[in-house]
Amino acid sequence: MSLEHGGKVVVDLVFAARERNALLAVECKEGTVQEKQARCYQAMQPLDVVRTASISLDDPTVATLDVAYAVPREWAGNTVAELAKLAPTAGVLVIGTQLEWLGPSPTDPRLGTVFTNPPAADLRAVPRLMPADEHSPAATLAPEIANEIHAAIESGLESISVAGLVERACWGWPRYGRAFQGQLVKKVDEMLREAQRNELNDLIVVERPTRQSSATIRLPSRPGDPATQAGELRGARAVRTRLDAFRARVTGRPMPAIPGQLELLSRLEDVDMDDDDDD
Repeated sequence: MSLEHGGKVVVDLVFAARERNALLAVECKEGTVQEKQARCYQAMQPLDVVRTASISLDDPTVATLDVAYAVPREWAGNTVAELAKLAPTAGVLVIGTQLEWLGPSPTDPRLGTVFTNPPAADLRAVPRLMPADEHSPAATLAPEIANEIHAAIESGLESISVAGLVERACWGWPRYGRAFQGQLVKKVDEMLREAQRNELNDLIVVERPTRQSSATIRLPSRPGDPATQAGELRGARAVRTRLDAFRARVTGRPMPAIPGQLELLSRLEDVDMDDDDDD
């Protein structure tokens, strides 16, 4: 969406109430607030939306525009704080078991009335949206990238191209344009090269592209001692620990412990010891 006073922003969702000339622009996030994008939202005017989004209103000259960042509940506080500095008129739409509006009250009175008593929500009904846009850092995809690397190692792949890895990790990949795809692959490539020098040292090797091939990630053989189930789990857990450390560093979000995981491993180790005693 092009703004009259300069700048561009891609709005995830636009809602229009034509009879009362009210607009709501929604940016879907997972807790990150990019400065350039937020300042564009702060500068956005109702006529920018009408003009570039091909929306018709009864009287666009008196239209109101509200902007909201839709985020999971756990990142609501951080988003409110960041927007207070970068886009102080924007609200925060909290997605949880209820839909709540935080921050400045909407300029549309009817919209404000909706959230007086927060409506109940079912997260299973929330559609899966594009996980990244042109303002997103590579860290936005870090959790999915880590999962896909782990899956590739577990499946026995010796290598995978960076472009192929990003395509697996980024839902809706075919819907992105080629220029954006190339830009995102480059960002992820740089992120993984840094990780190779840190948490993922000796776990992955990122090879530079050649005339015949794109940038490729070399992977280790499947870890673990195949003689025991606990040995396989220990090897997989060692890989997962390093991938989680990578994810935590680039996103700033430590991984929570998985309930019951340590107990399961301990029980499997006990079974392996019993089997050795029987032999």
